[in-house]
Amino acid sequence: KESLASELQFLKAQLQPHFLFNVLNNLYFMMQKDSQKASEALLKLSDVMRYQLYEPAAEKICLGKEIKNISNYIELEKIRREDNVKLQLDIPANASDYMIHPYILMPLVENAFKHLSRYENRLNTVGVALKLDKDILDVEVVNSKENNCSPVGSGGIGIKNLKRRLELLYKDKHELKIEEGKEYYKVNLKLNSQ
Repeated sequence: KESLASELQFLKAQLQPHFLFNVLNNLYFMMQKDSQKASEALLKLSDVMRYQLYEPAAEKICLGKEIKNISNYIELEKIRREDNVKLQLDIPANASDYMIHPYILMPLVENAFKHLSRYENRLNTVGVALKLDKDILDVEVVNSKENNCSPVGSGGIGIKNLKRRLELLYKDKHELKIEEGKEYYKVNLKLNSQ
């Protein structure tokens, strides 16, 4: 049990630098293009960092807090991206009551933006949809992609870290599916809180 607890702490500790690295890298390029947007992004980053500082200590938090953090992250991305990005966030009305481990959903949203297409002549899309049915949370994250992109599972630590955390925190109570289509990536996560 001590070994598993230590591993969970290690995995949690990786999330903050990984996220911060990605955002700071984006802010660097944003500052070169538009200092006003960079200022707005820094304020959103402040909210996200406040969340990361105080919420990880809790074993579980209400889903509403996780969604607020994701919304702040999406706002950061809206500021960074150009006008040809369409974002959709569908959240059930009863989401605030559901309890979840912190940072379970964020890697899915980060990955969607990391692998988002960069079309100039048509919309690039990210959709995040949450559904609640009693104890089951169903999360679907979809993003447009270009044909020459590397697979979602390749590269960084975000999804690898998430998979391991799911094994430890939701052993037989989760299902994670990653699907790659010709022009999209889709990730579906089902969690059972019981």
